[in-house]
Amino acid sequence: MTKTPVSTQSLAALATLALIATAVPAQASPQTAYPTKPIRLVIGFPAGGGADNTARLYGDALSRELGQPVIVDNRPGAGTTIAAEFVAKAPPDGYTLYIATASLMGGDKVLYKSIRYEPADFIPITRLVAAPMILAVNKDTGIRNVADLVAQAKAHPGSLNYSSSGNGVITHLAGVYFTKLAGVKMTHVPYKGGAPSAQAVAAGDVQLTFGTAPSVKPMIDTGKIVPIAVTSAQRSPANPSCRPSPRAA
Repeated sequence: MTKTPVSTQSLAALATLALIATAVPAQASPQTAYPTKPIRLVIGFPAGGGADNTARLYGDALSRELGQPVIVDNRPGAGTTIAAEFVAKAPPDGYTLYIATASLMGGDKVLYKSIRYEPADFIPITRLVAAPMILAVNKDTGIRNVADLVAQAKAHPGSLNYSSSGNGVITHLAGVYFTKLAGVKMTHVPYKGGAPSAQAVAAGDVQLTFGTAPSVKPMIDTGKIVPIAVTSAQRSPANPSCRPSPRAA
């Protein structure tokens, strides 16, 4: 997992870019102080997953740097579009920030015809995290590697269900891409976040998932789900025994 370091330099840059991005439409005075009140940091996922962990890590550091509270606001559902629409309607004053996924820049408009915002309504500030996903299965499936998974999916078409953290998000698209590459059919079951998605695999409600390390590792540690691949060219520090499989997603 690769992270932008939480440093004074990176956080100062984040604050400066946020101020510039919101000051232009509002035509604020160059002498206007920022921030003078708490900042809301919105995410489209519930507590407990990778996005939530990222928001709280950077929110705490940003609060220390700027001297104002940073409040993490979880607004899960509808593939993060609920959160995105809330942010799009917020005043452009720099006090509502959004940790977005790649779907904001195009996928949302394809999957959700009724959304009332455009990618141009948002101004990108910086990339916070780039991390591979872990492909994990329920321990009782008997699947222990990607070859096992493909073999079972081909032997019993449509019998395997995979969970994701929501429609249209990267964990969903990873599953779609995998089925295309492998030439298999699996059923997608979306959940409101990475943690419930991983818990569904542990409970046996679905057989597998593509998830971030913070979402799936707690269930891996219980022994209820088994990691079989990581979607990168290198092994993941979170699961060093897990085989790299860059074409898995």
